Amino acid sequence: MSVHPSFFVMPVGTIRLFRCTGILSALSAKYPPNAVKGCRPMSNHDTVAQEGAVRRTLPDIIRRKPHDATVSARDAYVFGKTLLRVTLLGIGALLVLHMLGQFIVRIIGTESVLVDELVWRFNVDLELNVPTWYASFLTATASLVAFFVVGQLRLRRVPTPQLYTWILIAGVLLFIAIDETAALHELVLQTIHIQADLGEGQSHSANAWMYAMPFIGVAVLFGLKIAYNNLPRQTFRNLGAGVGVFLLGALVVEYLSIPLSDDTNLYNFFLTPLEEGLELLGVWLVLRAIIVHVRSYMKKTNTGIQALWR
Repeated sequence: MSVHPSFFVMPVGTIRLFRCTGILSALSAKYPPNAVKGCRPMSNHDTVAQEGAVRRTLPDIIRRKPHDATVSARDAYVFGKTLLRVTLLGIGALLVLHMLGQFIVRIIGTESVLVDELVWRFNVDLELNVPTWYASFLTATASLVAFFVVGQLRLRRVPTPQLYTWILIAGVLLFIAIDETAALHELVLQTIHIQADLGEGQSHSANAWMYAMPFIGVAVLFGLKIAYNNLPRQTFRNLGAGVGVFLLGALVVEYLSIPLSDDTNLYNFFLTPLEEGLELLGVWLVLRAIIVHVRSYMKKTNTGIQALWR
């Protein structure tokens, strides 16, 4: 039986490599690394140079920087920027799909059941569809980041009022996320409308919002007062902007659209996307405010996030 010459190449090459690198010296004193024929003794300079070459060639995903390492300007805030950009693009995509669906159904016209179902799936005015899921996802993401801040503050043992403020923020966001999926506020408003005997239709003077708005206003003012007392001014302003935009859509635009029929073009092409768009944008601004707070006032935590994200 003949043996191919390459059969001997790999073992001989491996032994040669081991001898040159000094591995065999750990097994036998017969082959010290400096006495092997054809192998030049490695100086300390060579060792440092090789280690530097390895560090330069390892990909970032393997070479993790320590938490106290300096993050370069190119990689700074990639975590926050990526999250904010993707979620903002998602909001824009949902509004565009809603407008496109309304244009197909109301302007062009269609008798296809499949097209009607697809339009319904992306109608921001309806419940239990893609926009509802995305609103719940976006709010839950903001709640998760806020709870992360709570966990970091507990490790640092910050004053109790500041910790409870972040727990309040995270809890409210979690409730809104659940409400977006379970439609709890619609159930409450419907119950108020029936108990108050407001009749079949709705108007600006006879609707359930007139009873709910005072309680919502007091709760919002109370929450803002707590945030003002316990958060940095920049964080308070950013959170206040997000809350203001959200309430502008959820209360003001919603209230103005009450007497309009949901079958009009004004309602479907303007008021509905304006209302839902402001609500989503408000939640996005709150998420941004939390991320900016981590960047500005939790430096070590922010650097650790960047290192893990990279």
